[in-house]
Amino acid sequence: MQETLTLDDQGCIARYAVSHVVRALRDGVRHVTAHHNFDDPDTPSVQVTVGCGRLEALRFRQEVRSAIFDIGFGRTLRRGETAIIDYTLDIGPRWRPSDHHERTLPVPVRHYLLHIFFHPRHLPSSVYGYYRQSSERAAEDIRPLSLDASHSVHIMPAKCQAGIYGIAWKRHALPGVTGPSDPPRP
Repeated sequence: MQETLTLDDQGCIARYAVSHVVRALRDGVRHVTAHHNFDDPDTPSVQVTVGCGRLEALRFRQEVRSAIFDIGFGRTLRRGETAIIDYTLDIGPRWRPSDHHERTLPVPVRHYLLHIFFHPRHLPSSVYGYYRQSSERAAEDIRPLSLDASHSVHIMPAKCQAGIYGIAWKRHALPGVTGPSDPPRP
């Protein structure tokens, strides 16, 4: 799985791009269901564009700040067969900056890449990669990350165990503006 996020000049996640290779664990699999939670309660509806696969259903549940959608393969998979899905979520303008992103992996996977691009006018002062065993557990394996020349950071744990992988950040303090003094604790 590869997930690329782009933040806008307000520090809000503006775009998610996801590419995912899936393997059927049983015969008869025809689609995968994707679920994305948004950190801003005022998130408007999202635009979902599917590059590989076919969008079959989209539900936007603002009361729980999430988009849930099914992407069909265009064929029925037999046990052991693979399919590739590729989609982008474009999110309308928001006003509450994001301070982290995480992905729950319900089963172990060989590779997961989370890549985040920060807008040059809204760069973080510190960035951390982390892992959590579950949503009830605190972050562990916290590692500082450094921005590269394109204002991006990434994590790519290999042979990922089931759990939650994420990146958290805090923004540079501006004169006259108060903010958190410690890195966010997802």
